[in-house]
Amino acid sequence: MRPLPLRPISIATLAAALLACHPAAPAQPAVPTAPTPSTAEPGAAARPVPRWASAILPKDAGGPALEHVRNLERLPELTAAQREHLARDGFFVAQQPGPKARDTSAAHARTGARAKHLFQVYERNDYVRFPSYVTVDLAIDLTHQYFDVVLRRLEREHLSPMLHRALRELLQQAERQLATAKKGDARTGAHAAAVFWGTALHLLEQPAAGDKPDAIAVKRPWVDPDAPPEPPPTASDRPPPSKLSRAIRDEVAANVAAIHAASGKHSFPAWGLELDLTQTKPRSHYADDGVLQRYFRAMSLIGMASFAVTGEAARPATALALVRSYAAAKAAHAPWQSVLDISNFIVGAPPTAGLAQAAARVGEHDASLLAAPLERWLAAQPQILAAWQALPAHPIDSQRGPVIEPLGKRVFVDTLAMSQMLPLATELSADRGDVLMRMMGAAGAAAVLGDPTAGEIAAGDDPKIAQALLKGRARIAGLDARDDAYHRTLAALRGVLGSDATWFEPHAWQRRGLQSFAGGWAMLRHDTLLYAYEMGAECDAEEFPAPHGWVEPMPQVYADLRGMVEGFGARLESAGIVEREPAEDEYGQFHTVRRKTEAIAGFLRQLEAWSAKELRGEPFTPEERTAIATVGGFAEHVLLTFADAYELGDGNDDMAVIADVFTWRGQALEVGVGHPELIYALVPTPEGWMVARGAVLGYREFLVPAAARMTDETWRRELAASGDFLSQRRPQWLAPITAEPVAVIELPPKLEAQSRCEYFGGAFEL
Repeated sequence: MRPLPLRPISIATLAAALLACHPAAPAQPAVPTAPTPSTAEPGAAARPVPRWASAILPKDAGGPALEHVRNLERLPELTAAQREHLARDGFFVAQQPGPKARDTSAAHARTGARAKHLFQVYERNDYVRFPSYVTVDLAIDLTHQYFDVVLRRLEREHLSPMLHRALRELLQQAERQLATAKKGDARTGAHAAAVFWGTALHLLEQPAAGDKPDAIAVKRPWVDPDAPPEPPPTASDRPPPSKLSRAIRDEVAANVAAIHAASGKHSFPAWGLELDLTQTKPRSHYADDGVLQRYFRAMSLIGMASFAVTGEAARPATALALVRSYAAAKAAHAPWQSVLDISNFIVGAPPTAGLAQAAARVGEHDASLLAAPLERWLAAQPQILAAWQALPAHPIDSQRGPVIEPLGKRVFVDTLAMSQMLPLATELSADRGDVLMRMMGAAGAAAVLGDPTAGEIAAGDDPKIAQALLKGRARIAGLDARDDAYHRTLAALRGVLGSDATWFEPHAWQRRGLQSFAGGWAMLRHDTLLYAYEMGAECDAEEFPAPHGWVEPMPQVYADLRGMVEGFGARLESAGIVEREPAEDEYGQFHTVRRKTEAIAGFLRQLEAWSAKELRGEPFTPEERTAIATVGGFAEHVLLTFADAYELGDGNDDMAVIADVFTWRGQALEVGVGHPELIYALVPTPEGWMVARGAVLGYREFLVPAAARMTDETWRRELAASGDFLSQRRPQWLAPITAEPVAVIELPPKLEAQSRCEYFGGAFEL
């Protein structure tokens, strides 16, 4: 049976579903603290039930033991291992069940029987009237979806045109500079600068073989799935590539061809650079359409370019010519700075000096130089280089000394701390990829942020790794809080690591939190891959009493995520990114970035309010129980508000994403999220203890050849072809909280299925 067509929900209906709640102040990233050793054993008895949970339970409920669970008969017969997990830990995680025996074909595995989004698990729960366990993972996933789609729109509609304007001006100035530089270092430097700007501009203008079209025909999310796609949105005609002088034309063409090939390391002697061009392969959401593919390549080159001031790799004449071309290109300054400022909202400011800072140093030495020809800059080279000595070195590759980076790759605090393990990573033999993944994957990131369980996983029995983790924590402990979207999200994810185990076994709960962190961290790295340094509606359907449900009580995490979203939206508006609001009778209520921000912030505010009510020991009202039971449809609606026009590509029906985060021995460490995994957990209700089911992020990590860095499309194809959700790529540290898949939960004969007009949960075999 196919899902029913979705119908629009009015803003008033959506607003009525949200609880009024005063927004919390934007959260600042917490300073990591050194971890304390874990004393909990995997088989330890569960802690006493918190007083607030006891207030929800009936007086004769007993403890969270299997003999006290009121709805255990709703589950298919559990295996001994599954029962042991519930009895010992209070929960377990499992893969989705495979296709029913009547059809075990690979084709069936690729149909709607498999949940590809977390919200689909909750829609199935609602259909079979089974209690829902609303995980923090749902909030993390929707925040990622918001961030990803808003970033995509920003880059396509605003940053790419701004970058194009700036590069055209920079190239024009560099060409003029080259025309007047007749010989020697002036000619050499001017030529290298013109080639650099010409290469970046042509990367932004010229598609590579096999690139996607600039505009993609899509289906609106609200219409019948069998309806034909609408025409693609009107796309501005791509202008022909900018004309280049004969002096640089061939060299620019060769550079563009090499970057389009993205096949390995490539030397650019005139710039003093050797770049890993596999990193210029468009990945993440940048592989979805031609505009973003070209933007990715151009920004990769500009971001990876790091010009040394002194040393063997230094090319002083090139650096002088680049900075002078920027200083002279007055019309480029505003769009260039806008690209930098807006990207700073996303990932923070770069740690190194850019062109504006380098030019300012020259002006401080001699303001007349800023309008002077290149030859005068070369005559003052010793003084300029001396002034540039005060520029910062790269925080990870500090041995190169001061550098000038046109835009710069951002160094996140987790990356900075994890860099303390770089020497150990280089010493690993090729057969120790498992150690590398523990160090440089999600466990390593959580470890440097102070999580003790992650520290044990990442270090294993190696004291050198343990010492490097301590050094990493110490390196970032004194850093100022960062207010960009990346670090505010990272701070919220860190709150998941420190969440209270309540009645669950503490050691197992720590790994449960680490799984949520890992999935969220992989999504965060996916969304910011380009900028990172690498190392419901009214209807006549009958509504039945909803089962009791539960929301993971982490109000501060939900508040922190909401603070990031609202702060990000406000900063975009302050930067002039304001879109026209549609008329009331115009299609698409959630078209603008502001409406998208309001939708996700409202959802997070609802989770925050539900969590706070649980922690006060107050049972949910019948209306709130219905709202929790329908959280899947609510989440789906929020997700669909993010999908407009070209933003709704073929892959948006699949949550799976992938990102490479580290390069080692010709291999790239991929971290990603696959299809939803399921959690079965004991929860307190006014009727006693019950088992509830929720959805969690399926974290994966593995190594691939660097030349085969994965795109989301490739990753989704592999998942679709897999019969076991690529479980071999699931880290071993999740094994202690994992059991076999539970068979499909069916609707009891005495109950009628809960149907909804807005969505249909009966299509998924869960």
